Amino acid sequence: AHKGPIQKILSDPINQTTLYSCSDDSTVKVWDLRSSLSTPQHVLINSRNLPFFSMDVGHGLISAGSQLKGTDSELVLWDTRKLDGPLRSFIDSHNDDITDTKFHPTRKNILLSGATDGYVNVYDLEVIDEDDALLQCINYASVHSAGFTTENRVYVLSHMETFSMFDLSSKEDIDPESVSESSSPRSNTQKRGDKDFGDIREAWDCEYVIDLYSPGYVACGSNSKNLLKIFQFDAEKEDFDPCNAQQLVFEGGHGEEVVRDIAIYNSTIFSGGEDNVVCAWNGEG
Repeated sequence: AHKGPIQKILSDPINQTTLYSCSDDSTVKVWDLRSSLSTPQHVLINSRNLPFFSMDVGHGLISAGSQLKGTDSELVLWDTRKLDGPLRSFIDSHNDDITDTKFHPTRKNILLSGATDGYVNVYDLEVIDEDDALLQCINYASVHSAGFTTENRVYVLSHMETFSMFDLSSKEDIDPESVSESSSPRSNTQKRGDKDFGDIREAWDCEYVIDLYSPGYVACGSNSKNLLKIFQFDAEKEDFDPCNAQQLVFEGGHGEEVVRDIAIYNSTIFSGGEDNVVCAWNGEG
């Protein structure tokens, strides 16, 4: 499939027979499950031959973040309807490995990226110029993952297992005059401000956090206890206390190895770990 380690595999949110994979071999590949998997449908590359580290698919677009090569890393976008070349690239927005990228769940023009340079950037894809397209820059810490919990809230999880929530900025926050001069109505969304949870390992009774998953799950693990835990959180109230939520605990599947990712399909939960094993769990208990 790839000539290097595969960093991410995602299914198309609309067409479940289409898969996307990104790799250290500097490619993103598109696969059709209805055809032979020996040959991808498309092979996507970047101009600098940068290894890809992260990826997301949404609103008919693919976003892939690269590892650092030289002085900058690169965030590359493709239109799934026209895969003969990149739609656009952000080449100056990060100066270290881009560890995560996420499309906004409902606003097709909003894209997020996070990197080990400590920054989470939010872009307005309707703006052509790269500098002007940067809607928001959150200076945090080396980013493990980042994304959206609600329409207007951004979460950031660091490699030090610290966790915080931030308001998603809007155009009117940056330039109120430009909004007042346009026909766009002002947002009535009340700002909640930054919320720093600090190191969340004790509060979440774990040794590491895998990630947050839609529509409202935290997955975390404990090497010493050989377990994987998944619990629900309340995104609107921002209640991340596992004691207030339904929890699923799976023991022994990956031993003392770190679980890198999970996927939830109906009542089945799949987990993949550094032990080179994929486990399927019964999510109904």
